[in-house]
Amino acid sequence: MNKHKIKRIIKRFLYAFGAFVLCYILLYCIDRAYGRYHNRRAPVIYITISQGDIIYKVTSYIMADSKYPHYGSLPGHLGIFLSDTTISLHDNDFEKILVAESSLFNIKDKKIAPTLRVNSADHNYRYATGRLILIKTHLNDCQKDKLVQYIKINSGKPYDLLAKKTDPISFNCATFVWNAFSYAVNIDVDANDGKMVLPADILNYFIKKGDCEIIRF
Repeated sequence: MNKHKIKRIIKRFLYAFGAFVLCYILLYCIDRAYGRYHNRRAPVIYITISQGDIIYKVTSYIMADSKYPHYGSLPGHLGIFLSDTTISLHDNDFEKILVAESSLFNIKDKKIAPTLRVNSADHNYRYATGRLILIKTHLNDCQKDKLVQYIKINSGKPYDLLAKKTDPISFNCATFVWNAFSYAVNIDVDANDGKMVLPADILNYFIKKGDCEIIRF
């Protein structure tokens, strides 16, 4: 292959990559503009949260407002509520709520914190109003106690983006929730029952359940 052909290939690759980046930036800006408009139109509502409910952060505002929010969930993020409370979205009462989660970042403090830990919800969720989903799990008291026990036992374990589904040593956000519900409730919350579990798999599992409440906020 001569030098001219190599240069043409490189040039075409750079053009294609540049077009992809521009399309991504355009779609991102459209999505964020939709989110700002959606949040301005949203009525003042109150949401009742129970211990054991799941908070889910969809990546896209547009997809969060659609019938298929799990398709807009790459990468997505989720955690487990540890508080029984009612919050006002108008007042942004996220500091009232405790969330157990395995995450790489602490967005509020702008730092990397790669562990399984308990935060107030304003650390990683407050800024995402408009693309959040509350999954009402309706756990009984015994299941809630086992869930809290599991979280206490595993708090401080390291975050691993590529953690295996049944890895007891490290977690990502999805494997933590999957293992916690497997331990406390004895259910498999992976919609496709694959070797890997993604946040979208867990959201899709609860969407498919007929007796589950999904609340967007």
